[in-house]
Amino acid sequence: MSNPKNIKREHVLRALQEIDKEGYDRRYEGRKWFLKNEGKTYPCKYPISLANFFANGVMLSLNANVLTSQSAIKLLRSLGFNEIVRIP
Repeated sequence: MSNPKNIKREHVLRALQEIDKEGYDRRYEGRKWFLKNEGKTYPCKYPISLANFFANGVMLSLNANVLTSQSAIKLLRSLGFNEIVRIP
């Protein structure tokens, strides 16, 4: 599945703020790929799922059939989030 086209940088920033404020369930923890932003580290896929909620009113499933790590990374990079790291 391709990422929703209407997620904007502002939606991802809002998602990161929400994660900072509320945290997230550890079942959403990333395995390999992480977004670094302002000195903090986030799993790549969860902020996209939450950003989709802010943009479209629905959380995206983190299932690889719906949202892959590579598609999340591609979207994050297209929105100017360039510090994506792989942690073995």
